Amino acid sequence: MNDFIDVVVVGSINQDYLIKTKSIPGPGETTTGAILDLQPGGKGANQAVAAASLGARVSMIGAVGGDFIGDMLIESLNKSNIDTTRVKKLKSSTSGSAFVTITPDGENSIIVASGANWGIEISHIEQAKQTIALAKVLLLQMELPISIVEYAISQAGINTLVVLNLAPAGKINLETLKRVNVLVLNEHEASFLAKKPISDLPSAKQVGQKLLDLGMENIIITLGQLGALMLGEENLYVPAPRVQVLDTTGAGDCFVGVLASRLSQGVTLSKALHQATKAASLSVQILGAQASFPTLDQIDN
Repeated sequence: MNDFIDVVVVGSINQDYLIKTKSIPGPGETTTGAILDLQPGGKGANQAVAAASLGARVSMIGAVGGDFIGDMLIESLNKSNIDTTRVKKLKSSTSGSAFVTITPDGENSIIVASGANWGIEISHIEQAKQTIALAKVLLLQMELPISIVEYAISQAGINTLVVLNLAPAGKINLETLKRVNVLVLNEHEASFLAKKPISDLPSAKQVGQKLLDLGMENIIITLGQLGALMLGEENLYVPAPRVQVLDTTGAGDCFVGVLASRLSQGVTLSKALHQATKAASLSVQILGAQASFPTLDQIDN
């Protein structure tokens, strides 16, 4: 097993433009008085930072544009002690961007301009295949071209635990999903994959069982304020603590990053699930994504 890297993240790297507004305008409507905040983001980068915040040794595989924003995004990852030697700078592309509107109840809506994230090629993964094969955990999301996601999973080592966050929901080969050890989805993504709606905990269990019946190993469905449900090697429901919600941006990424980090450190899946649920509940009490991710001490205390 690799002595250097615990978690290899293959994923997106974005600049987040957070717009805190009283209401989201309708077609043809203009609203004023919003507050703008700029923060590093992207599901891949967010999950890498969340994993590193708990002490995991993390390597990021992704791409930024040949602009000053790309330089800032790499520097931000470096400050979180994340290895960025596998992050490509694509001079012909702009860095990925996400425009996030946040309403007073903490809910958000997001528009993503993928930019350099969609410029990643198979050759980039090929150059990092040894790093991937030796990782304790390979962590992926769905903000890259699906061909990249599927190829990266195919490069996982025999002892590498593969964690896939199917976000945002998209079509993926069933044989690829069978190679995933832990599939993490929210209720909308699980409904998309299973072609069956989720309205409550019992229906979530039915959807999770349907996915298991397709040959998947472990399913974790996050249910927002209800908590998280796991089916597979162990069936477990973990309710979320009741908290004051300020901003849900990045809460799912916090959950997944913490889960991957703890699994890489030898924690059982059930314990990792409990800690990830607590971490996500802590993150929604702070504005922004990466800035809201807790340390292990904060989760345990």
